Amino acid sequence: MELKNNFNAISLAHLFMGDGNYLNTRNIIRIYTNSYTEKDVRLLSNIITDNLGIDTKVVFDRKDQYIIVIENINHTRDLLLPYMHPSMLYKLGINENILPDSLDIFETHLDVFNRSNNSKNKF
Repeated sequence: MELKNNFNAISLAHLFMGDGNYLNTRNIIRIYTNSYTEKDVRLLSNIITDNLGIDTKVVFDRKDQYIIVIENINHTRDLLLPYMHPSMLYKLGINENILPDSLDIFETHLDVFNRSNNSKNKF
């Protein structure tokens, strides 16, 4: 259960940037876990709920493929924004020209990220 012990908002942000999207017509977030088994999708869904307090649903997508659906958009956005790359904000349904107040947190994290990338101690 190493995944359960280590899964956090950063983990979800990375998963979402790669395999997630926002469906504005239904105001939901979807994470495409189509290559996972149903058992693994349910496990990941439970970990997201338990570790981050995000209610999730496992939804049948097509033949032997399941996705994770999140309906609590505001809470999820607040958790993910600090760790999202600006080019990926569209996946949260955010127009880069109209940024929410919670993006101030994101800018703080981005400053830290930029400073650490400019340091001499790169690994």
